[in-house]
Amino acid sequence: MADQYCAYPPKAAPQGSILLSVRAPVGRLNRADREYGIGRGLCAVIPDNRHLLADFAFYLLEASHGQLLTSATGSTYDAVTVNDIGDHSMTLPPISEQARITSHLDSVTEDTEAAVASLQRQIELLTEQQLGVVEHAVTQGLDGSVHLRASGVPWLGDVPEHWEVSVLRRRYSQCLGKMLDAKRITGRYLLPYLRNVDVQWDRINTENLAEMDITPAEYERYTLRPGDLIVCEGGEVGRCAIWLGTIAHCGFQKALHRLRPHDAARDVPRFLYYTLRAAAERGAFADGGTTTISHLTGEKLRRHRLPFPPKSEQASIVAYLDRATADFEAAVAGVRREIELLTEYRARLIADVVTGRLDVREAADGLSEPRESGA
Repeated sequence: MADQYCAYPPKAAPQGSILLSVRAPVGRLNRADREYGIGRGLCAVIPDNRHLLADFAFYLLEASHGQLLTSATGSTYDAVTVNDIGDHSMTLPPISEQARITSHLDSVTEDTEAAVASLQRQIELLTEQQLGVVEHAVTQGLDGSVHLRASGVPWLGDVPEHWEVSVLRRRYSQCLGKMLDAKRITGRYLLPYLRNVDVQWDRINTENLAEMDITPAEYERYTLRPGDLIVCEGGEVGRCAIWLGTIAHCGFQKALHRLRPHDAARDVPRFLYYTLRAAAERGAFADGGTTTISHLTGEKLRRHRLPFPPKSEQASIVAYLDRATADFEAAVAGVRREIELLTEYRARLIADVVTGRLDVREAADGLSEPRESGA
């Protein structure tokens, strides 16, 4: 970007300047709503309004994101220099044309943001509906004609009268994972292990796992079998997923609980997964119903009273919820794709208009709808 148009002060960003990140992630943009002191990860771009309008410069920098990434270098993290930014060549339209382009792109941006917000709300509603289906199925079952009785558990409410409501320890064994002690790692018995962050709702990360020493004598206590339910002790307490046996021998850290049914002929762990999902949503892991507890200890987890239908009914509910969940996830994926298309459309339009490949009047007349790539 030509030096005669912009300045790049090293330590201060005056109000109205454009803030640009020069370290990973490179190219993030924002506007300074007041004067800021800035560190090495940011530079301030100050357009000279006689030649370059600040709003047009913002869109120009946004369109240059790919070019900035190409210029980025670094062994530890990607970075660009102020000179890299200043060296970007550009052809500027007259100020009047910059104003016209900016006005159009502001309108497109406003419309896009409104559409994306509406689509995000659709995702929220779909998620709420999905959780409602889960909660109803694991608390009242699939047969609306059965008689209900009070469960005695506030978050659970009434349940079918033939269901058992029992403390978890009577149906499942619980084991907290192994404490990581870096000083005691010898490297002789290294196994990959799961951390709290690796366990999300119904999903477990198995890529690039850390390792710790777990001796063969500790396998029974600190490794996983297919079908084990892994539950987070802290963070989003109660968050859980089923271990599918992706790795032959995998351990789990102390921040996680492993739940395993005492009698596999009696209980279906995936039903318990859905039950814990509903319990978390209804605040079962909150302290007094107002404050989320920081840790779900083994004793607290074992004391929780949960619903247990007969195994055949557990299996039927799981099959129903798996199908319903797949339908909801497909719907959410479709909405996310719409958001991606809108975002891609806006980015292409900005790049085409600010570089002169597309006249702003053509953009206003004929390119108002996002299209699949190649449009």
